[in-house]
Amino acid sequence: MQMLLKALRLLPHSLLWAGPPCSMFIFLGSSQHLRHLFGPEGAPWDRATRLANIIACNMVTLLFIIKEVRNPWVVIEQPKGSWMLKLPPVVQLKNALGMMRVLTYQCFWGHQLEKATWLLGDLPTLNSLQRTLTMEKRHKYSEKRNNKKYEPMYVKGEDGTVHGLPALAKSAVYPKRFCNAIAKAWEKARSAAYVPTMAERCAHKRKADDQDN
Repeated sequence: MQMLLKALRLLPHSLLWAGPPCSMFIFLGSSQHLRHLFGPEGAPWDRATRLANIIACNMVTLLFIIKEVRNPWVVIEQPKGSWMLKLPPVVQLKNALGMMRVLTYQCFWGHQLEKATWLLGDLPTLNSLQRTLTMEKRHKYSEKRNNKKYEPMYVKGEDGTVHGLPALAKSAVYPKRFCNAIAKAWEKARSAAYVPTMAERCAHKRKADDQDN
């Protein structure tokens, strides 16, 4: 309810950025959620998986309501390997709003990890956040990361399994430069879509006439 009340304060052409929890949609939780191509909903008998699905469905419901009532631009952020964007309600939202999907890498904005990220939304300038990580860029990024002292976020076992460490939770924090890039993309879209009111146009005309005189 609190989220709905806050979202109802949004104005047309504002930005609603949604980053729901991804832990039960990514590879690290695959042995528990058991999601696959023909069953993105995963294991219905697992409580954590059901809860994750409910959160995603509630998000879709909220976005549908807010889009209809307040008409902001909406963007959903998820890791590249997340199954959330394949859930039927999310696919329905994507088709209904004509949302585009953009792949970016948060390492371009200073993240410790490469952090491949899907951005799904109807923000007209969303593609300005798209980035491509070529082999050459990945090599340069790896060298730069190795020269800095970072707290380990995960370890790889001898059997190839990956285990997250306590510091992994910090990976959910957006780099400051990424936040600035999001704000600039929204401001550019808002400026292009903004239509001044009649009173604002008249005030601007009077100011121009005064300057001419």
